[in-house]
Amino acid sequence: MGMIERFFETIDKAGITPYEIEKKYGVKSAQSKISQMRDGKTTGGKDKSLPSDILSAICENRNDINSDYILTGRGEPLKKQEESSVENNSIKTESSIQVIPPFEYDYTVIDFFKDYYSYLNYQEIERNLLNKQLTTLTEEETAKIAGIMKLDYEDFTKGIEIVTNSTHTGKLVPVYNAKAAAGNANIDMCGSRTGWINVGDLLKDSEASLYVYGNSMIPGYPPGSLIGIRPLNESFIEPGSVYVVQTESNRYIKRLYYNKDKTALICMSDNHIKHTDGPMEGDYFYPPFEIPIPAIKIIYKVTGVIKRNSVSST
Repeated sequence: MGMIERFFETIDKAGITPYEIEKKYGVKSAQSKISQMRDGKTTGGKDKSLPSDILSAICENRNDINSDYILTGRGEPLKKQEESSVENNSIKTESSIQVIPPFEYDYTVIDFFKDYYSYLNYQEIERNLLNKQLTTLTEEETAKIAGIMKLDYEDFTKGIEIVTNSTHTGKLVPVYNAKAAAGNANIDMCGSRTGWINVGDLLKDSEASLYVYGNSMIPGYPPGSLIGIRPLNESFIEPGSVYVVQTESNRYIKRLYYNKDKTALICMSDNHIKHTDGPMEGDYFYPPFEIPIPAIKIIYKVTGVIKRNSVSST
């Protein structure tokens, strides 16, 4: 059972209707989005994505919804009454780490042309077609675009199939106009996408990517490398694993550990170089530091890294 099926199973058991999600929870066009999701797959056979605003809305408004079940299949669709009650009265400890839905796979027709047909004047295509998800094109719309661009219809549809469905080509993920700092950063993650990258099978669990700068995480994550990331789908971290942590003003790539009372995360660097002289002699260039859990906005799991000459998964 896929994520879409688990979503519908959950809202059916919870008695939540598309109308309620749109009118009561305030999700724009929720009824239309959910209606389009009912099919489960696109005409090309690709799984449809679950819009993040819909998942966020039902989780925020209903404490009995088990987002972990929808995202991963673990557990049951609805939490037991005592679990949701404890959640409402708990203090901000490790369980308060934010669980967020996956990035939406929003590869549009204009993205496809920029990546594969940049030499063509694709602005001749109607704007509403350019902004459509590539996987939602009908045969009529595909034929219309091929005709406008004077492309061979069979070759054009084959290209779309390869990009959206082929496991051989690996997975396309967005590259965001932001950096994960081996130090600190102040660029908003909601910044624009700069393009897409094929991360192959090694980083197939990635849902987005960021560039690393700074030297605190060498040799594993050198400056200029591209890291694959996915939103943290669990309410806990694996101590010693590498994550991207975002606060109100900074973003860090670090190995994370809980402090003793689990009210903060300890951020550790891989680069253990020390000062060899001066007043800081013997101290680490990149000492560990703590971030209180309430100050954390989002955590991303690092799924792998693409260096200049190699690719590795974590």
